[in-house]
Amino acid sequence: MIENIQTSSCTASRRQWWITHRTSKKVFPIIAELIGDNTIVCHNRGADIPILESCMRHYRLSGIDTDKNLCTYELTGKSLVDACEEYNINMGCHHNALDDARACADLTC
Repeated sequence: MIENIQTSSCTASRRQWWITHRTSKKVFPIIAELIGDNTIVCHNRGADIPILESCMRHYRLSGIDTDKNLCTYELTGKSLVDACEEYNINMGCHHNALDDARACADLTC
C-alpha cells in the first residue's frame, strides 16, 4: 500500500490510504521505521516537532529522537514555496505532507 503514496502528484490513492490509516497509532510504526536514526527534516520546527511529540505522548509511543532535527525555514529564512522557487525545486502540492517532506529533503541536499 505504501507504493501507492510514493508519487509526486496529489492522487486519490494517497488520500484514500491516509483516510484508511489516519490514526497516529496505526501510522507511527511505519513512520518510526522510515525515520530510524536519521535526522528529522521539517520546515517549521517550532510547530512540527511539538506536534510529533504530542502525538507520541498521547498514544504512548516512543522510538523517534525528536531532538535530532533540522529546520529548512531556519536554513533559508523563507517560506517553503519561496525557498523551493529560489532553488528551482519542484514543490508538488503545497501542504501535502509527502510533497512538503520531499521539498524539505531537496532543500537540504
